This record gives sequence, structure tokens and C-alpha cells, in this order.
Amino acid sequence: MNTQLSEIKITTKKWNNPKSLKRRNEVILNRLGIGHTFYTHAHLMKRVPPRTCQICNYQTSIKHIITECRHTRGPAKV
Repeated sequence: MNTQLSEIKITTKKWNNPKSLKRRNEVILNRLGIGHTFYTHAHLMKRVPPRTCQICNYQTSIKHIITECRHTRGPAKV
């Protein structure tokens, strides 16, 4: 099944996060994994149009920010 939820994390299996990871950080990683963040979904609660990337003129999403945006694309910094 292909849904927007599978664009970042393609499986529903639990991620193995380090045991030392704080709950707040685990929540952040999980929200990024399914593509649901306040930054990308606030328009639903505020009843305003969704944000648009000012560089690409594309609707802002986690997938766009991480993998597609010309502004954030570049060498990975680990």
C-alpha cells in the first residue's frame, strides 16, 4: 500500500532506538519518520493554507525538506 505515511518510513515495524534515548527525542524521530510535524501540519489546526517552500514553490513536507529541496540539499553532515 502506498500512502503518504510510507514516504519516509516504509515499514510499520518498530524502530530500534537506543535505550538511552529520551522520550521526547524518540517522539521527534517517530514524527519525522511518519512525516507529521507541527511545522508541516500546523495549517490543519489553524485552518490556513499549507506552507510552501519559498525556494522550490512546493508544498512543505518532511520528505521535501530532507530529500527534495534545492535549499537543503547538499553533502550530508554526520
